[in-house]
Amino acid sequence: EAHESKDDEGDPPVELHRFVAERIDVELTVAAPLELPVAGGTIRALAPDRAVVDSLRVTGQLAHAANEAPPGSLSSSAQGLRLALDHLRLGSRRLDLGTLQLDAIDETELRMAGLHPLDLRTHLRGLTLGRLSLTPEPG
Repeated sequence: EAHESKDDEGDPPVELHRFVAERIDVELTVAAPLELPVAGGTIRALAPDRAVVDSLRVTGQLAHAANEAPPGSLSSSAQGLRLALDHLRLGSRRLDLGTLQLDAIDETELRMAGLHPLDLRTHLRGLTLGRLSLTPEPG
């Protein structure tokens, strides 16, 4: 449920008064090639002929109401994650990660208050990081 009103420039801003997503159940594969711009850098596939994520499943429910923070949660699991991070900005630093490989993400639970995360619990199996650097942002 959204309502519009005109701002000083005549553009109608949108206010989100209520949002509910129940019975979320999504399963997908993320195929290569992948180059996704994020935080001034790029998330990319390690190899052009292998999936970035073999299998990702997300389930749960989310809700938002004006002046309220209804409880919600998302659970996820993933198999076969392979990617690299190039020049991602983290505050005044830059993150580069030549290789991120993960056999599985099990039992992930994200508790929410409205659309704001409260806490995250997860279990990772087979994590390999290569060529990791965190350096001051140039300039």
